[in-house]
Amino acid sequence: PTITTMTQDMIDYAQVTTTDNYSWKQRTAGASLTGSNFNLPAGEIGWAVGWSYWKQEYKYSPDSNKVLGAVTGNVGAGTDGKLTNNAFYGEVLVPVWDNGTQNLYFKGGLRYDDWDAFKGDTTYQLGLEFQAIESLKLRATYGTVFRAPIISELFGGEVDSFPTFSDPCAQVGNEPIAPGCDQVAPQYDNQVHARVGGNPDLIPETGDTFTTGVVWTPQFGDHGFTMTVDYWKIDFDDGISSLGAQFILDDCYERLNQVSCDLITRKADYSVDLVLDRNLNVSSQGGAGWDTEIRWNYDSSIGQWQASLLWAHLNERTKTPFEGADEDDLSGRYTDDSVIDQGGYPDYKVAYNIQWMMNDLSISYLGEYISGLDADTFCNCDSDGDPSNNGPDGQYIQDIDSYLYHDLTASYSFDTWGSSVTLMGGVTNLTDKKPPYMDIAFNANTSRSLHRIFGRGYFLRLAWKY
Repeated sequence: PTITTMTQDMIDYAQVTTTDNYSWKQRTAGASLTGSNFNLPAGEIGWAVGWSYWKQEYKYSPDSNKVLGAVTGNVGAGTDGKLTNNAFYGEVLVPVWDNGTQNLYFKGGLRYDDWDAFKGDTTYQLGLEFQAIESLKLRATYGTVFRAPIISELFGGEVDSFPTFSDPCAQVGNEPIAPGCDQVAPQYDNQVHARVGGNPDLIPETGDTFTTGVVWTPQFGDHGFTMTVDYWKIDFDDGISSLGAQFILDDCYERLNQVSCDLITRKADYSVDLVLDRNLNVSSQGGAGWDTEIRWNYDSSIGQWQASLLWAHLNERTKTPFEGADEDDLSGRYTDDSVIDQGGYPDYKVAYNIQWMMNDLSISYLGEYISGLDADTFCNCDSDGDPSNNGPDGQYIQDIDSYLYHDLTASYSFDTWGSSVTLMGGVTNLTDKKPPYMDIAFNANTSRSLHRIFGRGYFLRLAWKY
């Protein structure tokens, strides 16, 4: 048995209840006008114009003990700020050609955003839709993108964070420490104290986007069938991101960047005390991929059948963390999720469903597939995972298997006492798949956004409408 002299009175004396206050206010207004004019041979031109206004106010007041640093954990200072936007926009839909079976439409839009915190910007979008035959439509869109930082990205107060890290100045075996280190540093924990938060000097992200695809709706007897295939590509500059504690440490001591070194504080024994990791306009980012959706339905003598398949393929997910750095492709990888735009980017994600319905009974099966990932690690191992041959090089990559989840649900509806009753139940994660262990993942050492944290689950639901 564990023996302790700690009493509840001692715990109560050392314990303090903290109270934080967040205040967020928004005022909105707007007006719009739509119509159609100019009757062309293929039809009338449709149009819309409008104006929108909003003003946001944000205030964060942490407990005074946090401001003074009198407690452990998420200490930090308060902050407040305001952000105002006026937007003016217009859209048109022009029927270029229509012979009754085939048609061609042009779409266009223009928008101007005026901000009180930074320069305004004008964005536009141009698109074409071509009904080639009755069952086949072709479409394409090109436009510019503009994303202003949200008020919490601008004025969110600096708070504590504890991302995992590996100190470049901590010696492993007989390997030399990084060239920028003044001495060997002790590393007592695999998490480092970092401060993250807003930055009022941020500017908007800008870029461009392109999509093109087809919609196919053929006839196969009594079967209903629809397939859409779309290719998309987006690139933007001045991406709002945090560099991440590990990147800042490596950039300072490996690449000798003094700007990053200024964000690091060390203790008297040279161990890392604090890393400042605020939001910055630092990155150029991009992505491209294919999205496919297939749907089928059929009424048979033994019930109605429905099936669907959603397939997302990521061609690339690029990032240049700062000007002058090499472009990095994150597709198929899992990187430090303590940074704003990091985490998991599987090459493929697939969801498929088949459902059978007859009278008031419905049974459905859902499958979800996530392709494997190459996960970064903090292991100072050789690239093949065995440091015994050539010594450690810090390049070991963790191989995360692909995952397939299975869900089963059933429901039955009936009327009674003038009311409608639906009884539903099911089993999720039928095969009880456990989430993968990821060395670099922060909370629970797994990817909470991609994989299911819990194992097999059961649910029963009763809905009664009257």
